[in-house]
Amino acid sequence: MCHECSRTERERNAAAQRELRARRRTAWNDKLRRHGFRWRRTDTGWLLLHAVTGEPVAEDQAAAIIDRREEHQEFARETGRWNEPPF
Repeated sequence: MCHECSRTERERNAAAQRELRARRRTAWNDKLRRHGFRWRRTDTGWLLLHAVTGEPVAEDQAAAIIDRREEHQEFARETGRWNEPPF
């Protein structure tokens, strides 16, 4: 492969990766919104807030909360029973 073709391929792959990261980030932010989390801008940067408590939450904590909620909802759909969620 010539130098020019190699560079063109690298640029094309980099653009595809940027697009994929942007789509994943958009999907993640939509999921956060659906589960009641909000991003707020502060003087020091962005902060993820739990909508119910208003407390700041780390993204990994938010992911764990979302996973527990979705597992509970899936269980309720499969069994036809609804129990109080464990959170």
